[in-house]
Amino acid sequence: MPKELQIDWLAAAADRLLCTYAGQFEAYRRLRDGGDQYVRVEHVHVNEGGQAIVGNVRTQGGRRAQSTRSQLVGDDPEEGLS
Repeated sequence: MPKELQIDWLAAAADRLLCTYAGQFEAYRRLRDGGDQYVRVEHVHVNEGGQAIVGNVRTQGGRRAQSTRSQLVGDDPEEGLS
């Protein structure tokens, strides 16, 4: 086998191995982290005396909830919407 052909073959093999490694690492990361989960709520009823959170709520770590750009809304439906 000529040396140039051998170098091309080795480069292609290294490329395949690196692509395989990257794909496996990404699959492992998704399994470990659990991936992204989204819940979209389009309609909510808040009864008198009840409270609801209006806005984007993001949580990280499962047990530690972090709210960003959210407001607590009570009896007045127009409260917090301005």
